[in-house]
Amino acid sequence: MIIVKGRLVDLILTILFCAIIYYYIYMASKGKYREVRRIAALDGIEEAVKRAAEMERPVQMSTGMGTIYGGYGAQTIAGLGVLSYVAKLCAEHDVDLIVPVRMAVNVPPTEAVVQQAYEEAGKPELYAPG
Repeated sequence: MIIVKGRLVDLILTILFCAIIYYYIYMASKGKYREVRRIAALDGIEEAVKRAAEMERPVQMSTGMGTIYGGYGAQTIAGLGVLSYVAKLCAEHDVDLIVPVRMAVNVPPTEAVVQQAYEEAGKPELYAPG
């Protein structure tokens, strides 16, 4: 095995991280895992969708201001994850969902996320593209 000069630290860190990941996978397979606390903002989203259902108003959700491929890619992808949750809640409570998209490149993945969420909620007939 050849160790490149100056890369020994990288090798040690890689082995360390692999060992940590293996340890947590092993502990999870034994049924011992760390408790993950709920994010309070997600509870607020659920309350807002329920309130919109009571008032018979639509819900508007934006995924961000950039494209998936640009500088705001991480924000947009995270926004698509939240959009999936919101779309599923809207489908469950029969609330109209409005999703404005700033960049045309984001339209196909946004529509796919919303359509999948409606299908997961068991109400694909409520999905209206566009």
